[in-house]
Amino acid sequence: MHLKRLQLVLLIGGLILCLGAGNLWAAVGISPACVELSLDKKRPAGKFVIRNTGEKTERYRIKASHFELGINGELIKVPPNKNSLVPWIKFNPKEFSLPPKSRRAVRFVIVPRGKLPDKAYWAFMELEPLKANVAKSKDADGRTFSVKVLTSILVPIFATKGKLSYEASIEDIKIVPQESGTGVEVMVTNKGKGIITAKVNYEIIDTSGNVVNEGLLGKSYIFPSAQRKFCKLIDTEIPKGDYSVKVVFESRKLKKILTKTIQHAW
Repeated sequence: MHLKRLQLVLLIGGLILCLGAGNLWAAVGISPACVELSLDKKRPAGKFVIRNTGEKTERYRIKASHFELGINGELIKVPPNKNSLVPWIKFNPKEFSLPPKSRRAVRFVIVPRGKLPDKAYWAFMELEPLKANVAKSKDADGRTFSVKVLTSILVPIFATKGKLSYEASIEDIKIVPQESGTGVEVMVTNKGKGIITAKVNYEIIDTSGNVVNEGLLGKSYIFPSAQRKFCKLIDTEIPKGDYSVKVVFESRKLKKILTKTIQHAW
């Protein structure tokens, strides 16, 4: 029996979302981890530096892919749409070999076609090895099978055309009972035309004004007109009583910090 599995590593502006890095993650590095550029300039261009930190020569392929982020932050590969840079990106080289302990530059240029509407555009540089890792195992019936693991690294390329609006709102805060405890769940909407970087924190405050629990709910990009759910299990016991649950939403693209508070009885 032979199975294939695709693993993705998303490098996001210092924010690393690891969806199973496998051996490739330990043997390759890419900089920069995120590219932001303007389509107001003609033929914007740049480069990535790929480093092979392993002990053997590797061969890679580079291509442009389009992804969306689901409501829970999951990465979803989709065909290029009206916000996609994919049809306009050209890489040089597209395939190359990289000896151990070496690096090389991969240059890219974006060549838009026609007059572009003012909005946000994006794509991902996808780096994939041409040789897959193969692991063998046995199932419950003793049958031997192998799993071929193809690991890709994705680096976002974000672009803007024109002057965009940046606006967001905290739609809802819920306290959700779970089997292993109680969770804080927050829904955020990007109401603007640009991509925002969200950092969401929470505080649980008693009637005396003391913060009895606090933490980071998450960090994520939120694409235009999209929603993102942030949730976290509270890892400490909250005494019975009445509390305020305050959510703080920060983004470098927004002019002010957003807050919202609900009342909840534990």
